[in-house]
Amino acid sequence: MTTLRDRLGQLADEAPGAPGAPGTPGTPDAADADVSRRGEEPLWLQGRRLQRRRQAATALVAAVLVLVIGSLTTLVVGAVDREPLPPADADAALTLPDELYLAGPWSPGTEDTGPIGPLVALVGAERRSFWSYAGIQVAGVSTAGDYAFLDLEDRAVSAAFGTEPQLSPDGRWVAYPLSGTPTGEPCPAQGDTVTGVAVYDTVTGETTRAPVATTRGLDDQRLVWIGDTLVFTYGQYESCKQGGSSRTRLAHLRWDLSTGDIDVGLDYRMFPDLYGATPYGDRVVVATGRRSFEVVAADGAVEPGPRLDVVPKQQVFISPGGARVAANEDPDGARTATDSLGQVVVADATGRKAGTARRVLREDARQEGQSADATSRSSTTDAVVGWRDDETLVVRDDRGYATLEISTGRSESLVRLPPAYGIQPQVAADALRAPGFAAPPPGGQGDPRRMVWLGGGLIVLLAGAAFWRSRVRL
Repeated sequence: MTTLRDRLGQLADEAPGAPGAPGTPGTPDAADADVSRRGEEPLWLQGRRLQRRRQAATALVAAVLVLVIGSLTTLVVGAVDREPLPPADADAALTLPDELYLAGPWSPGTEDTGPIGPLVALVGAERRSFWSYAGIQVAGVSTAGDYAFLDLEDRAVSAAFGTEPQLSPDGRWVAYPLSGTPTGEPCPAQGDTVTGVAVYDTVTGETTRAPVATTRGLDDQRLVWIGDTLVFTYGQYESCKQGGSSRTRLAHLRWDLSTGDIDVGLDYRMFPDLYGATPYGDRVVVATGRRSFEVVAADGAVEPGPRLDVVPKQQVFISPGGARVAANEDPDGARTATDSLGQVVVADATGRKAGTARRVLREDARQEGQSADATSRSSTTDAVVGWRDDETLVVRDDRGYATLEISTGRSESLVRLPPAYGIQPQVAADALRAPGFAAPPPGGQGDPRRMVWLGGGLIVLLAGAAFWRSRVRL
């Protein structure tokens, strides 16, 4: 039985110019001449055209396959063969990136990478899983500038005050409220029921829990690091009433992370109010009264500071060497509660002029004609956040953290901050004095669903190519 392929091959052999073909080269034989007179194309020309169409279709399909497979390989390599995060090192010195970023939603978690600490900072960011939105979660920033979501076990998330994780001054530990089930009926709350506190070790990856016996849950949580010691202030819900709940007197949990010792249910009077506490070595500084402040140790010991001649706004910061005190002046006075901040003030902590404040203006503000002795009601947006050294403050403005020399008012950008997502960006207190480096945007994993989409597109292309080739054969 003669097939179409056999017939086309025979016609090609009989084409003009082919070896052994009838007629002279370039001269059609009688049969071809008769076909031409009827206005028809010789069959051997139709065969060659069909063969060229098949070859072109095959080449096009091959090119599409190479392009798609190459793109898929690039995505797979980019998602799977990423450079791994460096292992955690307990002795790693903190560094300070010149910019903090939002972690990408597909960034890895510490369950995948392992611990990456000590951490320079914490930032909030949206996180996504392969099939769903995982919400706003907390990411850690390593000393190398790598980002990873912290998989904090049983973290309590709620709208209540004090539930944000807190990074220790040296970046080693992350403390957070612990969720759980109380022994009785929990009081209604906006979020998870708090039943204690937990600490995540950024170097070992271990999570340690300190539960608190509670019938209805804990209220009014506050986490404060005093050196390596965590103080967890809490209240017990006593009853749940329509329109509100009552609670018992506040108490403290004190946890020494260097020894592992935990004291639960300490008298609330053991510490002064730690609201707005700022780190000072292995102690903290708290503003007390209208013009006074105290230095508080982890055992509750209190050392009073000199009385200031201005009213500080919530927080007081002592320089690393202990010679000076800095704060924002309260422009409204202690009896008026507003969020407005007055000018930055600095005072000596010791000596004959201890407590006498002098206002610090940025150099550019001085050049605009403002006086350093201007009234405390100021339009400045600088908020003191710490000391870089004994002569230089770290302040927060609209763009992030900046340095402010107290003698000249000269200022430079220090760290640009991302928007607040879930939590305010936190920088480890010790990192404010660490050497800085230019931080590139985090790499991180791209959307892994691209491979699914590309695979679906590949199937569609292959199906289309197969259909096209079948049509060409007709």
